[in-house]
Amino acid sequence: MMQFELMSEENKSGFYLDFFQVYNWGILDSNIYTMRCRKKSSLLTGLNGSGKTTLVDAFLSLIVPPRRRFYNQSAGAESKKERDEASYVLGTYGSKRDEEFISSTAKTCVQRISVFPFF
Repeated sequence: MMQFELMSEENKSGFYLDFFQVYNWGILDSNIYTMRCRKKSSLLTGLNGSGKTTLVDAFLSLIVPPRRRFYNQSAGAESKKERDEASYVLGTYGSKRDEEFISSTAKTCVQRISVFPFF
């Protein structure tokens, strides 16, 4: 049996995430969701639409300056305008087609009503 030690306690450097909590961010609504990394490497997996990109974008909001943020990259976004802080705070998701209209226009769904004048 082989055993590899990539990094010992003596030569650890940099920043390590212990835990990460999200509340009312995107589709993660009404509860505190906690991801415990325990200062070790972590793997974020899940089905399509389960919130992986939402968690990554929440983390980016904390570590990347506002003018340099580009949300939804991990989902293949091609434009900075696909998502922004307001869409995450309001809990916007998908779109709903209005069947009453012949043109079948899409409407964005919102989970939370804004209490902030700038959203």
